[in-house]
Amino acid sequence: PCNSYPAIGHVQGYSGLSVVVLPGSFMGKSNLHGGVMVLEAESGQLLWQYQNEPWHGPMAKGDTEGALERLAAGMQPICLPAHWSAATISADGVVFGARSDGRLYAVRGPANTAPLGQ
Repeated sequence: PCNSYPAIGHVQGYSGLSVVVLPGSFMGKSNLHGGVMVLEAESGQLLWQYQNEPWHGPMAKGDTEGALERLAAGMQPICLPAHWSAATISADGVVFGARSDGRLYAVRGPANTAPLGQ
């Protein structure tokens, strides 16, 4: 994934070490796919993955708001961050990641995923 790093730790539902990555399309496309992949740390075998709904926008949420004002003020008009942040694994095995749709995701397993604050 662009500009993000894997997390290594213990995720819910698996007792061994896991590697978590948040791959996604590059910003600038109008239909961004991305999700969460959990791999077994020693073998690299895919344990499970969660695929998000596509983000339909050429920029991250918040980039379009105020872009003209920033440009007029001589500031960088847009940010264009990576599609996903780096993953974080909490002490109880929950995977967290922020996405360009402006949401923070908490993933407890392949069937228990929802953005926070929704």
